[in-house]
Amino acid sequence: MQAVSYLFSPTPGAAFSYSTTVMIYAIVLIAIAVLVKILMIVKKDNKALRKVYRNTPGHFIWMGITLAILIASRTSAVPYLSMRFLLYVTLLISFYIIGLNIYHFFTKYPEMKNITKPKQSKEEQKTGYSTKKKKK
Repeated sequence: MQAVSYLFSPTPGAAFSYSTTVMIYAIVLIAIAVLVKILMIVKKDNKALRKVYRNTPGHFIWMGITLAILIASRTSAVPYLSMRFLLYVTLLISFYIIGLNIYHFFTKYPEMKNITKPKQSKEEQKTGYSTKKKKK
């Protein structure tokens, strides 16, 4: 019963020593989202990257913003929004999203990279150049 009241207390106690750590984590999530978006813009030709990580920047930004709002509500003692349960669930979801993206990097991304490679025709392989006219 004590664990349930600890998690679902509408206004948790003032002792909150890990707010800076979680806020730094939220900022890092947003920074990773910006870097992934820049990488996707720079690597326009990499279709595998764009397909596998299409939603990643948005997920990371929303998780970072949600964590920042929960930390701000916790430090200002907003009832019901500062519950420990919401913070822990949000942290677990963010860890899941990060783990899922790491898993996709090692499994899906190499598969998609092999599929989306432009294949040379037999004639191009023999001669080393394409017979198609280039657009000017």
